[in-house]
Formats: sequence, C-alpha cells, structure tokens
Amino acid sequence: MNKRIRVAVLIVGILSLQFVVGTAVASWFLKIHYKNTILGGITVEGVEIGGLTEQQAVEVLRRAIPQPSPDSVLYFVSPEGQSWDVEYGALRLANNYEHTVKDALALGKHIGSPADLVRFYELVLRGVELPLAISYSHDALNAFLGLLALQVDTQPQNTQIAYADGNVTLLPGTQGRKLDIEATKRALAEHRARDFRSPLVFEYIDPELTPESLTHLNARLGMFVTTFDSRLKERTTNIQVASDLLNNTLLAPGEVLSLDEKLGPRSADRGFERAVIFVNQRMVYDYGGGVCQLASTLYNAVLQAGLEIVERKGHSLPVSYVPPGMDAAISRDQIDFKFVNNTGHPILVTSRIKENNLLVEVFGHSNEATNTVYKTETERRIIEPRTVFRVDEMLQPGEIRVVEPGREGFEIKVFELTLVNNELIEKKQISFKKVEPQDALILVAPVDKSCYNIDK
Repeated sequence: MNKRIRVAVLIVGILSLQFVVGTAVASWFLKIHYKNTILGGITVEGVEIGGLTEQQAVEVLRRAIPQPSPDSVLYFVSPEGQSWDVEYGALRLANNYEHTVKDALALGKHIGSPADLVRFYELVLRGVELPLAISYSHDALNAFLGLLALQVDTQPQNTQIAYADGNVTLLPGTQGRKLDIEATKRALAEHRARDFRSPLVFEYIDPELTPESLTHLNARLGMFVTTFDSRLKERTTNIQVASDLLNNTLLAPGEVLSLDEKLGPRSADRGFERAVIFVNQRMVYDYGGGVCQLASTLYNAVLQAGLEIVERKGHSLPVSYVPPGMDAAISRDQIDFKFVNNTGHPILVTSRIKENNLLVEVFGHSNEATNTVYKTETERRIIEPRTVFRVDEMLQPGEIRVVEPGREGFEIKVFELTLVNNELIEKKQISFKKVEPQDALILVAPVDKSCYNIDK
C-alpha cells in the first residue's frame, strides 16, 4: 500500500471514529437528559418549552397563547391590502397545541447519519423556533375560499389598438389573477397564532396580447362596417357573442383562420339564441342566426386587406347588410369562411359593436399596405321570369286567379380590383352567384284559353 492510500485510509478512519464517538455522546446525552422531555432551546412563538414533558409543554402553551373564541375574526389579506374576514367558528379554526408539542418532542431525537448529528449540535447550540400548529375544517375552508375566488379572480385584459388619423396606438392591458387556494391554505397553516391576518396567494395570468407582441402592428390594412337592427334582440345577441369571440385574433404569417372553428358550437350554453337563418332558400329559426353578418363583415375587411381567401360561400338568398355578391355564409361543420395570412408579418383581427354597427378591422405592418388599394366591383344581370297561363275549370268567363306572382332571377359577378398608385394592376373575379327566376302562374277560365294562347 503506497503512502497516499495509507493517508486516505487514516483520514476515513478518523472521521468514522469521530462520527461513532459523536453519535454515542449525543445518544447518551439524549437518554440521560431528554428521554421524555423536549430538547433545550426549543421555543414555540417565543414561548420556551425546552426541558418540559409533553403534558407540561401543552399546559404552558395553553396559558401563554390562549385558544381564540369561536367568534374571533380571521382576516384574509390580498397583496394590495384588501381584506375579507371570517369567524374562527365558521372554519372550526383552533390552535393545535398537542400536534405542535409532539413535533417539538421528536425534534433532534433520531441520530443515524452525519447530517443528523450536525443538526443535533446546531439545535443544542442555537435552539429552534417553531410555529404553533392550527387545525380547521378542510371542507369549510375550501367552501369559503371557493366563494372568495368568485370575488377576487379577474380575467386578463388584452392590449387594445386605437386607430386615428392614420396612427396606431397601443393601449396597455392588465394581468389577470386566480386565487391559488392550495397555496393560500399552506400560508394559513404557517401563520402565527397571535396574528389574525393570513395572506391570499394568487396566480397571475398574463394577457395573450401584450405591447411587445403587437409592436409590429403599425397600420390598418382593412376595415368594414355593417349595420344591423338592434330591435331584433336575439339576432343582436348572437352578433355580439360572435364578435367577442373573433375580437383580438392574432394570426402568424401563413396561418389560416377558420371562422367556424373560431366561433365554436352555436348553442344556448355558449350564449347563442334562436334567430332567423337561411337554409335552402328558406328562412328558419336556429341558434346563431345573425352570425353570418359577422362572416360577411369579416370577408369584406379581409378583401380590403388583400389577404387570400381560402374558403367562402354566399347565401342562398340575398342579404341586406352588404352589397350583392359580397356576403359570406357560415353553418356549423358545413359551410365555413376561411382566409390565410399571406403577408410576411403577423396580423390582428379586431371586432366590436358600437350602437347598431358592427366594425371589423385588420391590422398589420405598413409594408403590406404601401401604395396598394383593394376595391370591389359588382356586375348584376336581371333574369326576367316567364308568365305561365293554365286553365281552371271553376273560373267564370273573364275571371283570372294569380297563383304565383313570379320573381326576378339574377346573376351577380364580383371582381376584386388591385390598384397601385391609383393604377389598375389586376382585376379578378372573386364571386359569382346565380338565382333562377320563379315563373308567374295565372289561372284563366276555359272559355278564355284562346286569348292566352293555351292549347290545352
């Protein structure tokens, strides 16, 4: 065995001997002086209980720190200093002397490792301060904090965009917060018995849209406004709910927005109501009636912004809130409106209602809007209905009966015009719709059929 190995073995032996001797001394010290008593130097909230038996320590603590009465009040305090109170009796909150003393009695009594030995000597030399444990009804405390959360929880507020005189201004949002019930309970368990205040612990939630995430937005690329009849309460509600769901939608370059997915199911539990919708050229009542106005308003704003339309279908009947051929229908899992952010920067879509106007705006980087203007042009052709005469044996000579007055049909073509520096660069058809006319049907008397060129 070389010299270095012998030295190492010697050091390990000496350390092992020190641990064995130290452990033996500490164990002897505990058995002789603190077999059934608490180690010296241990205090509970300033009350000395070292050297006392378990029962003695409980009695000392009861006298020094009396049990609060059931009508004593505990205050839960927010970080801002706002407080909410609850009586001790409501939570069955009480000082737990026995639990505290048992912890104190076990402190430093087990020595099985060098770390235990170090902690034992530190305890003997420096002492230790313990909190007075408390007990409470977990069900009662959970119920109280659950109701309190309804009052103190707040949703984050996104950064808002204001556009005026060609300038984009960012209005900072605010953090939201959610009461952390488990952390609040842990804080209560650690509070001092003489302190009738305990902190509320919150989890803070950052808004999705912050000034940092929107610094690239310095121009309005597109905007469109439609008007609705606010007296139609159910329809107005649906437009408001859908507008709120679309508002502040941020799209990365290349990202596709599906309006149907964005709005989700149109159902009563999500705030939607029954209102008129178009189905196969008929008006029926269903949840979400009016949502198509948001789709059409968004469609026109997207066209102005020069974004690429991925999917769009018009209504089976004309609508009143946009020019012919400029509408977009949406029906859950059947008809969707989709577009893609085909710019090189993120874009933000905002939607809001002011009085009876629905306003949708598209914001992005000014590089995407430089000297480029997008307009639409509509071509409409009327298709006249035919008039069909038929004989009705029940009619008297000279008598006629109009069964169906007839309705004009039409063809509508919508073109998107791209102008750069007021010069037309491109004209492309973006929509075509044809509605067949409905023939007029008139019944005449048998004797008059020759007057109307009826063979049969």
